[in-house]
Amino acid sequence: MKRLFARRAFSFARILHTLRPGSAARLLNMRAGFGVARVCLVCLVCLVCLAFFFGLFAACPAKSFALGDKAKEFHAGLRVFGFWSEKNGRRMEVAVWYPAKSRNAATVINDWLIYAGRDAQEVAGLYPVILLSHDMAGYRFSNNDLACHLARNGFIVIAPTHPGDAMDDTTDTWSANNFYNRPRQLLLALEIAMAYPRLAAIADQSRIGVIGVGSGAVTALQLAGARPDPALLAQYCAKSAGNDVFCAPPAISQLAALPATLHSLEEQKGDQTFTPAMDAMRDFFKESRQTHTAEQSKPNDIFVSLSAMPFFPELELALAPEPAVMPPGAAQRKLLSVALVAPGGAMYFAPEALAGLKLPVATIIAGQDEVYPPNLHGEPLLKALPQDFSGPEQVLRLKNSTHYALNAPCPRELEIELPEVCAPGQAGLRSGFANKRDAHLLHFFKTSLGDPLPPPGH
Repeated sequence: MKRLFARRAFSFARILHTLRPGSAARLLNMRAGFGVARVCLVCLVCLVCLAFFFGLFAACPAKSFALGDKAKEFHAGLRVFGFWSEKNGRRMEVAVWYPAKSRNAATVINDWLIYAGRDAQEVAGLYPVILLSHDMAGYRFSNNDLACHLARNGFIVIAPTHPGDAMDDTTDTWSANNFYNRPRQLLLALEIAMAYPRLAAIADQSRIGVIGVGSGAVTALQLAGARPDPALLAQYCAKSAGNDVFCAPPAISQLAALPATLHSLEEQKGDQTFTPAMDAMRDFFKESRQTHTAEQSKPNDIFVSLSAMPFFPELELALAPEPAVMPPGAAQRKLLSVALVAPGGAMYFAPEALAGLKLPVATIIAGQDEVYPPNLHGEPLLKALPQDFSGPEQVLRLKNSTHYALNAPCPRELEIELPEVCAPGQAGLRSGFANKRDAHLLHFFKTSLGDPLPPPGH
């Protein structure tokens, strides 16, 4: 971990990746001198502690919903996919949370402890889909607690690690490529998840929402149709503090070239260069089916070619011709709502670009946000959005929350190395902030996307 962070060229890239904390096992040393009664007492205490831990402190307890005429109990399931691009050698990782039958188990992936059952059996039904875009230099698990909460409440959450703007790859963090690639990476993650037949069967793609965390807010707003204008950055830097990450070297030197580069890209690729439609990546797998066969994939590799599909054996089915029946909602795929959590990047949007948004937008502002100060990011975004999106139903202000207090908790190792990221001083407040965040977003998406529906034919 230390070597990984030491390699980062930008100090900001070192502080945006947060992990789920591990739970160290406690060993009880029983001495020979203990009497039988004392041993029994200790055992009883252990049993009570275990029951308390797995009961009250389960990160993703089950939820029950009426699905048709039967009540369904949801737990959180997790599926993980890995891919690499033959053209540039980059990898893209995708995590998908979904309503599952089995009880939650602790899943450990790359030292992340996630309270969801890996590859757990799906609960039959039709569930709205939420795309989750992490913060600058983040990771697909940076907000795993939020994703877990939404999954156990009847949503499918799809979160990629954005290649080029991730904790171990910041080559595009300050470049024009980020504006072009990030929204398409979200859409590609959707295609990847829907190529898995068991996920496609329970996903209602006619009801899609998107969450942008930190600078992921820019990505979310792009999908909603807001065109970014980096030429506004100069005005922003004139107002911001001297230590602002966007206005300090080496960021500012690269960001200064954005307006000309974005204009050139638009001339080359067309009007929807930075506001792609929801189907922009759908042909990706159609082309793959024509040029690749199941024999060309490598199921035993950690990462396989994007064109050769995921490494899970079941996904080789996706290399077959187009199915006769499209997955539910696939033909009428539609983005219905947007949520912004501790948003950054307000200076990239002219007021008129946001004023014309038609989709409902929910915003959560961290009052003590040390990365994206609310007076320069969250509040200007709210002011520019249509007035219908600035009421208490859409806006949650957490006065005492820092930026990182709204991310998933850190593991012990990272907390020691980067306390400024993990906000250990707010450990006692984090769960309170998370509960308010989760309740706000759940209500918003229940209102804008709706409840789970029975499977077709029921």
